[in-house]
Amino acid sequence: MGSIAGVLWGFDMLLEVLENARAEFITPENKKGHLATCIDHSWHLFNKYYKLTDDSRAYIMAATLDPRNKHEYFLQKWEKRHLPDMRRKTESMFDEFRLSHGVAASLDIPNSLSLSDVGLIDDFDISEWRFGGGMVPKESELQRYLKSPLMILGGRVANNEFDVLAWWRVNQGEYPILSRIAIDLYAIPGMSAEVERIFSGFVPLFLEFIAGRNRLSRIEETGWERIRWSVLSVCIIGWAQGL
Repeated sequence: MGSIAGVLWGFDMLLEVLENARAEFITPENKKGHLATCIDHSWHLFNKYYKLTDDSRAYIMAATLDPRNKHEYFLQKWEKRHLPDMRRKTESMFDEFRLSHGVAASLDIPNSLSLSDVGLIDDFDISEWRFGGGMVPKESELQRYLKSPLMILGGRVANNEFDVLAWWRVNQGEYPILSRIAIDLYAIPGMSAEVERIFSGFVPLFLEFIAGRNRLSRIEETGWERIRWSVLSVCIIGWAQGL
Protein backbone atom coordinates (compact mmCIF):
# COMPACT_ATOMS: atom_id res chain seq x y z
CA MET A 1 0.00 0.00 0.00
CA GLY A 2 1.39 3.38 -0.98
CA SER A 3 0.02 5.22 2.05
CA ILE A 4 1.84 6.88 4.93
CA ALA A 5 1.73 3.54 6.76
CA GLY A 6 4.93 2.56 4.94
CA VAL A 7 6.86 5.77 5.54
CA LEU A 8 8.50 4.97 8.89
CA TRP A 9 9.57 1.41 8.16
CA GLY A 10 10.72 2.51 4.70
CA PHE A 11 12.93 5.20 6.20
CA ASP A 12 14.19 2.82 8.89
CA MET A 13 15.18 0.21 6.31
CA LEU A 14 16.91 2.66 3.94
CA LEU A 15 18.75 4.43 6.76
CA GLU A 16 19.99 1.09 8.08
CA VAL A 17 21.35 0.25 4.61
CA LEU A 18 23.06 3.66 4.38
CA GLU A 19 24.47 3.42 7.90
CA ASN A 20 25.98 0.03 7.10
CA ALA A 21 27.40 1.47 3.87
CA ARG A 22 28.91 4.41 5.77
CA ALA A 23 30.61 2.04 8.20
CA GLU A 24 31.96 -0.08 5.36
CA PHE A 25 32.99 2.46 2.74
CA ILE A 26 33.72 5.70 4.62
CA THR A 27 37.17 5.33 6.14
CA PRO A 28 39.84 7.90 7.06
CA GLU A 29 41.65 7.01 3.83
CA ASN A 30 38.73 7.52 1.40
CA LYS A 31 36.26 9.77 3.27
CA LYS A 32 36.58 12.37 0.49
CA GLY A 33 36.19 9.88 -2.34
CA HIS A 34 33.24 10.03 -4.73
CA LEU A 35 31.47 6.92 -3.37
CA ALA A 36 31.98 7.95 0.26
CA THR A 37 30.68 11.44 -0.46
CA CYS A 38 27.56 10.09 -2.20
CA ILE A 39 26.79 7.71 0.65
CA ASP A 40 27.31 10.39 3.28
CA HIS A 41 25.15 12.95 1.46
CA SER A 42 22.41 10.36 0.97
CA TRP A 43 22.39 9.50 4.66
CA HIS A 44 22.19 13.15 5.72
CA LEU A 45 19.35 13.80 3.28
CA PHE A 46 17.32 10.78 4.40
CA ASN A 47 17.98 11.57 8.05
CA LYS A 48 16.82 15.17 7.52
CA TYR A 49 13.44 14.12 6.13
CA TYR A 50 13.10 11.27 8.61
CA LYS A 51 13.31 13.75 11.49
CA LEU A 52 10.48 15.76 9.93
CA THR A 53 8.10 12.86 10.58
CA ASP A 54 8.31 13.77 14.28
CA ASP A 55 6.14 16.79 13.50
CA SER A 56 3.09 14.60 12.89
CA ARG A 57 1.51 11.82 14.93
CA ALA A 58 -0.05 10.34 11.79
CA TYR A 59 3.03 8.33 10.79
CA ILE A 60 3.28 6.50 14.11
CA MET A 61 -0.46 5.94 14.31
CA ALA A 62 -0.64 4.61 10.75
CA ALA A 63 2.13 2.10 11.49
CA THR A 64 0.46 1.10 14.77
CA LEU A 65 -2.84 0.41 13.03
CA ASP A 66 -1.28 -2.33 10.93
CA PRO A 67 -2.25 -5.45 12.95
CA ARG A 68 1.06 -7.02 11.95
CA ASN A 69 2.95 -4.15 13.61
CA LYS A 70 1.07 -2.50 16.45
CA HIS A 71 3.72 -1.30 18.92
CA GLU A 72 5.85 -4.39 18.48
CA TYR A 73 7.62 -2.87 15.48
CA PHE A 74 8.81 0.12 17.53
CA LEU A 75 9.82 -2.09 20.45
CA GLN A 76 12.07 -4.10 18.13
CA LYS A 77 13.41 -1.39 15.80
CA TRP A 78 13.57 1.82 17.83
CA GLU A 79 15.77 2.87 20.72
CA LYS A 80 14.09 2.80 24.12
CA ARG A 81 14.39 6.56 24.57
CA HIS A 82 11.92 7.08 21.70
CA LEU A 83 9.24 4.73 23.04
CA PRO A 84 7.53 7.08 25.56
CA ASP A 85 6.97 9.69 22.86
CA MET A 86 5.68 7.00 20.50
CA ARG A 87 3.09 5.89 23.07
CA ARG A 88 2.13 9.48 23.87
CA LYS A 89 1.49 10.30 20.21
CA THR A 90 -0.59 7.17 19.71
CA GLU A 91 -2.75 7.75 22.79
CA SER A 92 -3.22 11.49 22.21
CA MET A 93 -4.29 10.99 18.60
CA PHE A 94 -6.77 8.30 19.63
CA ASP A 95 -8.28 10.48 22.37
CA GLU A 96 -8.42 13.55 20.14
CA PHE A 97 -10.09 11.64 17.33
CA ARG A 98 -12.66 10.12 19.67
CA LEU A 99 -13.62 13.51 21.09
CA SER A 100 -13.64 15.34 17.76
CA HIS A 101 -15.97 12.75 16.23
CA GLY A 102 -18.30 12.75 19.21
CA VAL A 103 -17.72 9.09 20.01
CA ALA A 104 -18.76 8.53 23.59
CA ALA A 105 -16.46 6.78 26.02
CA SER A 106 -19.23 4.27 26.59
CA LEU A 107 -18.07 2.51 23.42
CA ASP A 108 -15.15 1.17 25.44
CA ILE A 109 -16.01 -2.22 26.83
CA PRO A 110 -15.18 -2.93 30.49
CA ASN A 111 -13.50 -6.15 31.53
CA SER A 112 -16.52 -7.21 33.56
CA LEU A 113 -20.10 -6.10 34.04
CA SER A 114 -21.39 -4.93 37.38
CA LEU A 115 -24.27 -7.00 38.68
CA SER A 116 -25.95 -3.75 39.71
CA ASP A 117 -26.40 -3.06 35.99
CA VAL A 118 -28.61 -6.11 35.77
CA GLY A 119 -30.97 -4.51 38.25
CA LEU A 120 -31.23 -7.53 40.54
CA ILE A 121 -31.05 -5.54 43.78
CA ASP A 122 -31.16 -1.78 43.47
CA ASP A 123 -30.43 -0.95 47.09
CA PHE A 124 -27.50 -3.33 47.51
CA ASP A 125 -24.26 -3.04 45.52
CA ILE A 126 -22.94 -6.57 45.43
CA SER A 127 -19.80 -5.46 43.63
CA GLU A 128 -18.94 -3.08 46.45
CA TRP A 129 -19.56 -5.90 48.94
CA ARG A 130 -17.30 -8.28 46.98
CA PHE A 131 -14.50 -5.91 45.98
CA GLY A 132 -14.70 -3.19 48.59
CA GLY A 133 -15.78 -0.58 46.07
CA GLY A 134 -12.75 -1.14 43.83
CA MET A 135 -14.12 -1.72 40.36
CA VAL A 136 -11.99 -3.17 37.58
CA PRO A 137 -10.85 -0.20 35.46
CA LYS A 138 -12.10 0.01 31.92
CA GLU A 139 -9.82 -0.58 28.97
CA SER A 140 -9.93 1.79 26.06
CA GLU A 141 -10.43 0.52 22.54
CA LEU A 142 -6.80 1.30 21.81
CA GLN A 143 -5.59 -0.71 24.81
CA ARG A 144 -7.69 -3.70 23.80
CA TYR A 145 -6.33 -3.54 20.27
CA LEU A 146 -2.71 -3.37 21.42
CA LYS A 147 -3.22 -6.28 23.84
CA SER A 148 -4.80 -8.51 21.21
CA PRO A 149 -2.52 -11.08 19.53
CA LEU A 150 -0.24 -9.79 16.81
CA MET A 151 -1.17 -10.93 13.31
CA ILE A 152 1.57 -13.12 11.85
CA LEU A 153 1.51 -13.99 8.17
CA GLY A 154 3.93 -16.50 6.73
CA GLY A 155 5.89 -15.66 3.63
CA ARG A 156 6.41 -12.69 1.35
CA VAL A 157 3.36 -13.37 -0.82
CA ALA A 158 0.94 -13.44 2.10
CA ASN A 159 2.28 -10.16 3.46
CA ASN A 160 2.28 -8.48 0.05
CA GLU A 161 -1.32 -9.51 -0.59
CA PHE A 162 -2.58 -8.55 2.85
CA ASP A 163 -5.18 -5.76 2.65
CA VAL A 164 -5.05 -3.78 5.87
CA LEU A 165 -8.10 -1.69 4.93
CA ALA A 166 -10.14 -4.85 4.36
CA TRP A 167 -9.02 -6.05 7.82
CA TRP A 168 -10.28 -2.86 9.42
CA ARG A 169 -13.60 -3.07 7.59
CA VAL A 170 -14.10 -6.58 8.96
CA ASN A 171 -13.14 -5.50 12.49
CA GLN A 172 -15.04 -2.22 12.44
CA GLY A 173 -17.57 -3.50 14.95
CA GLU A 174 -14.85 -4.43 17.44
CA TYR A 175 -12.84 -1.23 16.98
CA PRO A 176 -15.20 1.51 15.72
CA ILE A 177 -12.92 4.44 16.58
CA LEU A 178 -9.66 2.90 15.39
CA SER A 179 -11.25 1.75 12.14
CA ARG A 180 -12.28 5.34 11.36
CA ILE A 181 -8.75 6.53 12.05
CA ALA A 182 -7.31 3.77 9.85
CA ILE A 183 -9.60 4.60 6.92
CA ASP A 184 -8.69 8.29 7.18
CA LEU A 185 -4.93 7.74 7.51
CA TYR A 186 -4.57 5.08 4.83
CA ALA A 187 -6.16 7.43 2.32
CA ILE A 188 -3.12 9.71 2.66
CA PRO A 189 -0.41 8.93 0.06
CA GLY A 190 3.08 8.27 1.36
CA MET A 191 4.55 10.90 -0.98
CA SER A 192 3.33 13.64 -3.29
CA ALA A 193 4.89 12.17 -6.47
CA GLU A 194 1.66 10.46 -7.56
CA VAL A 195 -0.40 13.60 -6.94
CA GLU A 196 2.09 15.69 -8.92
CA ARG A 197 2.06 13.13 -11.75
CA ILE A 198 -1.74 13.39 -12.00
CA PHE A 199 -1.65 17.15 -12.34
CA SER A 200 1.29 16.96 -14.73
CA GLY A 201 -0.78 14.69 -16.95
CA PHE A 202 -3.47 17.34 -17.02
CA VAL A 203 -1.10 20.10 -18.20
CA PRO A 204 -1.37 19.27 -21.97
CA LEU A 205 -5.17 19.39 -21.77
CA PHE A 206 -5.02 22.70 -19.93
CA LEU A 207 -2.58 24.24 -22.43
CA GLU A 208 -4.75 23.12 -25.32
CA PHE A 209 -7.72 24.76 -23.67
CA ILE A 210 -5.80 28.02 -23.13
CA ALA A 211 -4.66 28.01 -26.75
CA GLY A 212 -8.28 27.70 -27.85
CA ARG A 213 -9.19 30.55 -25.54
CA ASN A 214 -6.63 32.83 -27.17
CA ARG A 215 -8.20 32.19 -30.55
CA LEU A 216 -11.58 33.37 -29.29
CA SER A 217 -12.65 36.86 -28.34
CA ARG A 218 -14.35 35.48 -25.28
CA ILE A 219 -14.95 32.13 -23.69
CA GLU A 220 -18.26 30.75 -22.63
CA GLU A 221 -18.91 29.90 -19.02
CA THR A 222 -19.60 26.31 -20.04
CA GLY A 223 -15.96 26.09 -21.11
CA TRP A 224 -14.76 26.91 -17.65
CA GLU A 225 -17.23 24.45 -16.19
CA ARG A 226 -15.84 21.79 -18.52
CA ILE A 227 -12.27 22.37 -17.44
CA ARG A 228 -13.27 22.47 -13.78
CA TRP A 229 -14.98 19.11 -14.04
CA SER A 230 -12.05 17.74 -16.05
CA VAL A 231 -9.66 18.63 -13.23
CA LEU A 232 -11.99 17.08 -10.67
CA SER A 233 -12.35 13.90 -12.74
CA VAL A 234 -8.58 13.50 -13.10
CA CYS A 235 -8.12 13.90 -9.35
CA ILE A 236 -10.86 11.39 -8.50
CA ILE A 237 -9.55 8.80 -10.97
CA GLY A 238 -6.01 9.16 -9.65
CA TRP A 239 -7.19 8.86 -6.06
CA ALA A 240 -9.33 5.81 -6.81
CA GLN A 241 -6.44 4.06 -8.58
CA GLY A 242 -4.29 4.56 -5.50
CA LEU A 243 -6.70 2.72 -3.20
